[in-house]
Amino acid sequence: KPGTTVVWENKGRNDHDVLPVSGSEWGVQPEGFAPGDVYSTTFDEPGVYRYYCSIHGTTDEGMVGAVVVSD
Repeated sequence: KPGTTVVWENKGRNDHDVLPVSGSEWGVQPEGFAPGDVYSTTFDEPGVYRYYCSIHGTTDEGMVGAVVVSD
């Protein structure tokens, strides 16, 4: 639902990032998402927010995901 905060936690042994496929209003770079780090953002508008890890994939394959926000 709009207004929900989504949390990513790096529970692995490698650095990662969380980058939006489009836009730049949210996301975290590798230096901010090392093992043990937590990143969160709140999605206020309905939509599909695609993201990926640029270290371990591309916008279309590898470590990819999407947050779906709907009423």
